[in-house]
Amino acid sequence: MLNFRPLLGLSLLALLFSAPALSQGSAESLGEGVRLLDPNPIVWGYNGSQTAISGRWMFVASGHGGTPSIPYSGKVMVYRRTADGFSLFQEIFPASPRNGEQFGWFSMKASGDVLVVCSENYPAQLLGTGRTVVYRFDGTTWALDANLLSPYAAGPPYRWFGTRAAISGDDLVVGAVGLGDALPDGSQSWRGGFHYYHYFQGQWQLQQIWEPAANASSNHKGYGGTLELDGTTLYCGSGGYSRPLLMELDPVSKQFHVVRELFSPIPGVSPFYTYSVAIDEPWMAIGMSYRDGGYVGSVSLYEKTSTGWIFREVLQDDNPSGLFDAFGFSLALKGERLLVGAISAGDVRQHHKAEGVSYLFERDFQGQWKEQYSIHPPDRHAAYDFGWSGALGDGVVIVGDRYYHDGANPNGGAFAFEFPIGADVCSGVVNSTGQPGQIRALGTTIAAEGNLRMQAVNLPANQAGYFLASRQTGFFPNSGGSLGTLCLAGSILRLNTPAHLGLSGADGRRTIQLDPAAFPSPGHPPILSGQTWIFQYWYRDNQPTPATNFTGATAVMFH
Repeated sequence: MLNFRPLLGLSLLALLFSAPALSQGSAESLGEGVRLLDPNPIVWGYNGSQTAISGRWMFVASGHGGTPSIPYSGKVMVYRRTADGFSLFQEIFPASPRNGEQFGWFSMKASGDVLVVCSENYPAQLLGTGRTVVYRFDGTTWALDANLLSPYAAGPPYRWFGTRAAISGDDLVVGAVGLGDALPDGSQSWRGGFHYYHYFQGQWQLQQIWEPAANASSNHKGYGGTLELDGTTLYCGSGGYSRPLLMELDPVSKQFHVVRELFSPIPGVSPFYTYSVAIDEPWMAIGMSYRDGGYVGSVSLYEKTSTGWIFREVLQDDNPSGLFDAFGFSLALKGERLLVGAISAGDVRQHHKAEGVSYLFERDFQGQWKEQYSIHPPDRHAAYDFGWSGALGDGVVIVGDRYYHDGANPNGGAFAFEFPIGADVCSGVVNSTGQPGQIRALGTTIAAEGNLRMQAVNLPANQAGYFLASRQTGFFPNSGGSLGTLCLAGSILRLNTPAHLGLSGADGRRTIQLDPAAFPSPGHPPILSGQTWIFQYWYRDNQPTPATNFTGATAVMFH
């Protein structure tokens, strides 16, 4: 029976030790990663060259993939995340693919039900006029929405329309590093720039073509090589040639205007080496791969205030393996979490470099960005550029490695890692393992997705227990004679049905699946968007005589 009532005054010992023998629960490993490999790989396919996440959808580009008859045309694999894991939903190939167009090699972005994939080398590698293809989920499949061709398709080659793309809602910006004037020797000035589209009345309508003035200095070349858009803020950089620009969109005129140039906050570091950027207002992260005489790298964090963007902090690898870690090579930002790729960090040396590491940072209650997890490839000896791309979602990250050796061949790969979605509200008391029990919420905070798992770790092996839930926090040490602290109050839900009961595994873990739409089981009211639930685990312990204990508690706010 499911009971809503305070646990104070109840005999916790009687509740647990009168329980019948239970079958052992399944244990789950956090941080090992799930391989998202190309089911039909091509050697040197660069699977993982780009990654993106939008809600339950996960995208992995194989920029040099394609079909045996049209190699290096590129493709995108779409995965759907459910309570059962990650499953391949669809493979997307470019319409009328061309050999060498590299669909998804340089840029791929997702926002809501829209996916944007760039082919800067279309129609062929030696021409490079470029195209950008937009897909939209129609409820059944990811269908072609628009095939945006370079407005200069009939002009000189190497416009490279689609070097980068950035999307936010109904606004799409496509970079073209080859924009500029034709020079007398037949080459181009390479000032670069971008094309801005707005989605209106079922079409992506071109609103603006921006490029630096014809008399721009040598510090204004290659714009559109780095782009990021969030709301009305656009970051436009060159990926290594020019000072990046911050621009703002005028919602009336539908035109972007330069607000300021950005200079490196680190003395002696050129801002030209800004290969990556991520924006989720009010935060912006800029990766600078070059620092301290080598490609060690760093990430500069800015916050948007009422007076504009203010520099706040620099992140860097505290223990670089050398001058070539490339910390900040890839970035992904969501809320107050930041994923940083360092493609040459690590400790497994091969071919004159390390395997690569990614780092997940989170902003703490003091306002400082702290590293929470270091993320390594499941097979370090098969990895080479782990962190080449990265995407950050709700409780999950994807890390791409374009050179990952899938077997004997460097086909590339991508890897999904889940991380806890809750916020700790209290700590557990040390148990008979010598550690406090902990609780993790895994899955997604989007209640409608139906993907929520509770995992208790650092438990005594093969011991009974069950999970508790409440809408209120509390603090009751030694509640009911327990060794630990009950951190819930008000009406407390005990998840002690046969479907939820179980033993901890030999590894001291216990995991259950919950459906927010029928919480905690069918016939009960769903968890609603905007609600916060606090979870805790209550279990048998021996120190040295039989007793009970509590893990810490975690709070999950649902959307």
